[in-house]
Amino acid sequence: MISLLGALWAAEPPDLAGSWSMELSVATKVVLPVIGGLANWTNSNLIVEIRREGDQWVQSHRTCSVVMGSSPALARTVVPTAFIAALPVRSYPLSLSFDGDHWVSFADPSPLAVGFDPRLGPMPTSLESPAIVDFDGDGQPGASVDVEVPMVSLKGQVWVVQNGHTLFRGESVSSQEISGRAVVLRLDQYTLGATHPLLVSNPRIVVVPEKSRFVMRRLPAGSGCEVFKIDSGP
Repeated sequence: MISLLGALWAAEPPDLAGSWSMELSVATKVVLPVIGGLANWTNSNLIVEIRREGDQWVQSHRTCSVVMGSSPALARTVVPTAFIAALPVRSYPLSLSFDGDHWVSFADPSPLAVGFDPRLGPMPTSLESPAIVDFDGDGQPGASVDVEVPMVSLKGQVWVVQNGHTLFRGESVSSQEISGRAVVLRLDQYTLGATHPLLVSNPRIVVVPEKSRFVMRRLPAGSGCEVFKIDSGP
């Protein structure tokens, strides 16, 4: 009888409604001529709101900051605040299920196009593409990212387009914390141009699934980006 009551209690779904922080890390690797392999990562801080709509959960998120790094650290890449501000707030269904041992979750924010309009054409690989938009309103094509290469005293800006699609599979879900895998279905990027030709590079990007993860932690209601220590550049 006690074990049955325990099983029934364990199967009670957690209440997820409210504000959350999300720390999202996507690991990739690229191969560059002469230099060889580089391990890259992109760490994003997001504010998430979860609410109940009818008989389903709905999750919304907005991006507060994006920090990029690589090993070896040959270059420093900074995602400007204008880029972050241009990223849309996204809402999508969040599903919960009990696997017999614990609760798991699944959320699909759908694909995200950065620097181009997919209604006007495929992801651009040329400045002549009609699908290119000025994503961050700085007068340059696509989305602008600041890059510094200390070993050659080179600093400038690159203009990129991106086409990405990442799912969130929660492997451990409670009313206080959700953690799991960031499943990257697509991560395409193309550099359209730059303030210096040496900054233009389009290596093949390969996602490292086992190192791409997320963790969400409950916050006081109405919390915003101030909960993160943010250095998002100029």
